[in-house]
Amino acid sequence: MRTVLGPIRKEWHISYVYEVITNSTILGDGAYFAWRITGCGVKQKERLAKQLSPLQDSGQWLDSLSSEISFVELEKGAFDVTAVCERARSLLSRLKSGAPSWEEMIQLVREMISVDLKVSRWRERPEWTFKFLPRSALTGDLECISRLPAQVEIHRDVWMAYEWNYHRTGRIILHQTLLECLLQPSVDLPAAVSAHEISNYIDASTCIIHDLADGILSTVPQSLGDIDSTGQCISPTCDKPGWQAIGAYLLLWPIKIIKSHNSMVTEAQRHDAELCFERIRERTGMKAKLGPLSSI
Repeated sequence: MRTVLGPIRKEWHISYVYEVITNSTILGDGAYFAWRITGCGVKQKERLAKQLSPLQDSGQWLDSLSSEISFVELEKGAFDVTAVCERARSLLSRLKSGAPSWEEMIQLVREMISVDLKVSRWRERPEWTFKFLPRSALTGDLECISRLPAQVEIHRDVWMAYEWNYHRTGRIILHQTLLECLLQPSVDLPAAVSAHEISNYIDASTCIIHDLADGILSTVPQSLGDIDSTGQCISPTCDKPGWQAIGAYLLLWPIKIIKSHNSMVTEAQRHDAELCFERIRERTGMKAKLGPLSSI
């Protein structure tokens, strides 16, 4: 079972990199944004999505940077997730071929859980806070509000929403890889591992995947310009804010992962992701420019 789809089409990325960078002043630190969207950040994300090993020497390079800088911790976490998922895929391959590596796999599963706890806890810093509002707390056009999800996330800008979703998507891939290991059939458990422990791991990872997918989907209204950072709903008859195409582009990878036919989300989440993806195609202009090529 593969937990992610193939690479994002080159046309999607190239068409919008320039627009994203030139509009980066509304998203925060333009230099950081350019680094993430065109350089190492995107490459590292794509290597995780394509199930490739981490970039050579990237771990050593990240270790040389200050952990007090938020984006450094973000990238270190992504590197750790990519590295442990690569090890899990290698071990899974050996397990499927009959190699006696079940004990090693359980040890790696525990390490994956430890990595997940580590990369999630640092997000408790105050700069990563956001509002989680029920639909009833939103203001503005009532017809527009009625079409929004029951609960939405409000970030200070679409870039911060993307940072959260980048983090969440990496964790989804980690837990889907973990589940792929645990759900291998016809494997005898070592004496030191109980079936109850395995069942707990499976239940916990499944719940985490569903919660992370809900979090990503709750950022869709702000990312696509349905609401602003104050929770004000923007009427469909009004001109959409200039950043809505950028927000749509930044949703591409997380939504692509959720809507995958073999992702381990709920059917309702997959359906919502499919609907969101069609809006992404429209908001970015890719549906008009690329037609069927944009259906990835």
